[in-house]
Amino acid sequence: LLREPFIRSACVNRRYPDAIMIRIEERVPIASINLKQLRYLDDEGMVLPFIETAVKLDLPIINGIRGIENCETGKRIENREISEAINILQTALKIDSSMYRFISEVNMKNGDDILLYSTESGIPVMLGRGNYAKKLLMLQTFWNNYVRSPNTNRLMQIDLRFNDQLVVKWETEG
Repeated sequence: LLREPFIRSACVNRRYPDAIMIRIEERVPIASINLKQLRYLDDEGMVLPFIETAVKLDLPIINGIRGIENCETGKRIENREISEAINILQTALKIDSSMYRFISEVNMKNGDDILLYSTESGIPVMLGRGNYAKKLLMLQTFWNNYVRSPNTNRLMQIDLRFNDQLVVKWETEG
């Protein structure tokens, strides 16, 4: 059982006189990643196989990390950038599942400022590095209060790289 990549742990107990109880903890994908082929990652950075299912998993994709192309299914990726991308997604999940679902892509930009893309309209969000909970909360507040309006199609970019502020670029009417 433990050789199966989607199984995190398994415990087998014998129940006398004639039963066996098996308790399994599954790995739950948190993101997808392209390693020559599309794969899933769990919250520990374990590479999980891509599985065709009736219900398609709609997971954020992690991009912009060099040197991980040869990582194998069933192995954990030991990479600081992967850990940081997973941390961003876990932080979004802790804030609110809708904040997690807001993120279409986490682009780590090979060590530069992190760039997110929204699922709605593919808006680029320049996240920068650090203070993810604070930045994501600010983003969620802004999005819920100002973007979900007739002006959504005019929004071009959101920048969260500055302390305690959010900078927005709108398309000018012309």
